[in-house]
Amino acid sequence: MQHSTPSVRFQATDSFDDLTTHGLLVAAHEHARRLGFFSSLDRFVSLKMKTIDYSWQQKLQTLWASIVVGCDHTVQINDTLGAHERAAAALFGLERFPDQSNVNRLLWAVTPEHLPQWRALHLALLVRYSRGKRRRLWAHLANQQRVLFVDIDQRALVVSSNQFELCAKGHFGRKRGRWGYQLSLAFLGGRVGEVLDESLDPGNTSAATRLDDLLDRVLTYCKRTGITPSSVVIRADALYGTVDIVEKIQARGFHFLLKGISRQRAAKLLSGVPDQSVFDRVENGSQREPAWMCDLGEREHRHGRKASAEHAVHCRTLLLVRHLWKTDPRRAGPKQRARKMADGRARRRVRRVDYFVTDLEARQLPIARVLETYHDRSTIERYFYDEAYGLGARQVRTKHFPGQALFQFLVATTNNLLRWMKHTLFKGTEIEHMGICRLVHSAMQIPARIRKLGKKIIVEFPARHHLVAALSRSWPEMLPSVGGT
Repeated sequence: MQHSTPSVRFQATDSFDDLTTHGLLVAAHEHARRLGFFSSLDRFVSLKMKTIDYSWQQKLQTLWASIVVGCDHTVQINDTLGAHERAAAALFGLERFPDQSNVNRLLWAVTPEHLPQWRALHLALLVRYSRGKRRRLWAHLANQQRVLFVDIDQRALVVSSNQFELCAKGHFGRKRGRWGYQLSLAFLGGRVGEVLDESLDPGNTSAATRLDDLLDRVLTYCKRTGITPSSVVIRADALYGTVDIVEKIQARGFHFLLKGISRQRAAKLLSGVPDQSVFDRVENGSQREPAWMCDLGEREHRHGRKASAEHAVHCRTLLLVRHLWKTDPRRAGPKQRARKMADGRARRRVRRVDYFVTDLEARQLPIARVLETYHDRSTIERYFYDEAYGLGARQVRTKHFPGQALFQFLVATTNNLLRWMKHTLFKGTEIEHMGICRLVHSAMQIPARIRKLGKKIIVEFPARHHLVAALSRSWPEMLPSVGGT
């Protein structure tokens, strides 16, 4: 029996104008429109820019759409939302999306005056739709009191050279000596997962520089949503564990749980612990060494440069003692490494002493739950990951500083919009439980055909796609399959 190999030929056609590779972009756009995001652009932002083929609003909507569909950089707009995406562009009122050069010009047209305008837009949407207003989503303390955790942190954005406007050398973890920026963030933690406010600054900006602004905006959010400041717990790592910062938090009526900044202070506290004191073993995670904590009760803490009593704060202090495996920082040769491994000298156990300060009482936050509550800060760390690897903020988009700052804020607003979409439009479906990265890089990549029937728009998904099959079983918006299995 003879077997023949089929010949393959390729041809271009215009019959794909009703197809899109990002079917759920339609849902994201419609949901953002219903929340008033696009109409808010004209009310809050007044950006002056010459209009030839596209207005600045259309360019900004294109930038927003590129974030939703997972573009890691502006140059990917031409490939992801190019002339072939006419069906999706029609939903935005466009014949085709603007190309990346138009979006770049938009970012260069941004001035410092536009940043407070976008902040007002972001806060207005947050006050109206924030899930932080739902007390059932707040965390329970040990006495069953509900509190809203607000996490404050800072992350670095490293750039390739010093040609980026206002970039500066700073502490960027392992990337020492590099140039970049610092992004300070206030985040509604726990089950809420929304960005409350943020600020982009040069790389040599300390964490405490933006703290007053962030705390004031948390206070504004509380006033506009009817949340009492005493229901909020500010949670932060050792960058914020100073006496001055504790004073600022207390002055605004918030509670706090902070890691102390000074290891020398922790060692001094440990040396003063009486011999009869009890250290309780606490959960430290399955992948970590055991840890022990001791509640020292209320202690006085003073600023190192202002040792007078008027600059002291009194707060509950808890010591944390754990043992870590530490490797030799000096790089040894292959033979030396093999010899050290054989002798058991490749790494050694060292004792690490830290302390936490809080104004929550033992009945509210017993010692067994301190570390668990502090480690729940992972929600803001997860947002930093989603922001970089899901929402395209891993790289700086422009050398123009105001444009870069506005883009970062647009990413924060988009995070909130996608979270609200998950918990309302897709409530009860598999998509509601997706992380932002999977939502953008998996769910948003489902292809679809867009058809217009009068004033109705029908979005047809491939029924055999595993996510579409799951939506067909649980999403009320999904019509029955036609001509499929």
